[in-house]
Amino acid sequence: MINDSMINIEIKLFANLREYNPEEPGRKEAVEYEIAQGSTIEDLYRELGIPEDHVKMNFVNNLKKKKDYELQDGDRVAVFPPIAGG
Repeated sequence: MINDSMINIEIKLFANLREYNPEEPGRKEAVEYEIAQGSTIEDLYRELGIPEDHVKMNFVNNLKKKKDYELQDGDRVAVFPPIAGG
């Protein structure tokens, strides 16, 4: 991480990942979250306690991003689990 400055992001977790919502487990709505500047999506998973194998895709500002993407102030992060189906 770069320094001790904090940034604000918005997180929306889908399906069974909602149990890792930092404000209210199970909440469907997006929540504001403060994280250290220089943090990556992978750092966010660690902070929220989300096992990496529980995540299939993540989007930042509606664009698919890799877990090493460095989060920016104001980013909107959406995290999706693997989905089984026919």
